[in-house]
Formats: sequence, structure tokens, C-alpha cells
Amino acid sequence: QAQARPCSSSSLLANPMLPGLSGPGAFRQRLIAAIAVCTVAAVSAVADTTPPSLALRGQPALTYKVGDIWKDPGADCIDPTGPLGTAEQKLPADVTGAPAEGIFHNAAYYVATYTCKDDAGNDAVPVTRTIQVVAAARQWRIKTLGTVGSGSTTWQVQGITFYSD
Repeated sequence: QAQARPCSSSSLLANPMLPGLSGPGAFRQRLIAAIAVCTVAAVSAVADTTPPSLALRGQPALTYKVGDIWKDPGADCIDPTGPLGTAEQKLPADVTGAPAEGIFHNAAYYVATYTCKDDAGNDAVPVTRTIQVVAAARQWRIKTLGTVGSGSTTWQVQGITFYSD
């Protein structure tokens, strides 16, 4: 990383990084070039030590039933200090431990951990979400399907219906 040097008038005009500028207008050329070098060195020397912030989208604990569809709501990662001190920027968040998106086929328990890192290598504090998949309760009931027969001899036809809540 570049080292910031004091921007004194002597360092601007006697800059060893600017050889070969001589002749008419050399003073002005050296001054413009030296200011640019000093400015870039000073900006480069500012270290980004502020970690990004990470926030879940949605609730930290979710419950689903077998047969429900899962789509990860995700998390937002915001870096308050963008490249070279610019305004904040949104970064992608990585997730581990989350179920694959789609239909839940089995009861299970998942802990999804979201992480992110900014361009300067600062890590956000990880956040977690729990996803619990419970078995749908199976219930049954007797249902009259109809009647058969005629006259004084009729029977009710009943069946058993299974359903999940």
C-alpha cells in the first residue's frame, strides 16, 4: 500500500518520482504532477477497517410443514465504506446450512448461517436463521359416500378419508 507523504511545497516541487520534467512550463508540470501523486498516495493510505453490516430478510426462526415450498429470503450485506471512501454499497451474502430451495419432503431442522466480506477483507458478524420442518398431522374421518338399494332396503356407503392439516 502506498505511503502518504506530507504535501509540503518542497516535497511537491522536489519530487523524485517526477524525473525529466524540464524546460518551459516545467514548474507548472511538476506542480500538477506532484499534487496528483501526493493526492493518490494520501487516498491510498486510508485503510478501510469498518466491517459491513449483515441483516436477515424476514424472521430469524421459520417453521414449515412437509409439503410446503421453501425459498430462502436471504440477507442484506451493506458496506458503509465503499471503494476509496465512496458511499455505502450493497454486497452479496453467502449462506451455508440452508436447505435446497423447493418442496420439503421430510421433517428436518436446519441452521442457515449468512456471511459476507467487503472489498477490504473485513468480515461482517455472521447471522443465523433456523428453519424447522414439521410433519403434517394426518387425520381421518368417516364420510358418507352415498346410499345403495331401493325401497325399504337401503344401505349407506361410507368411506374413510385421510387428510393433512
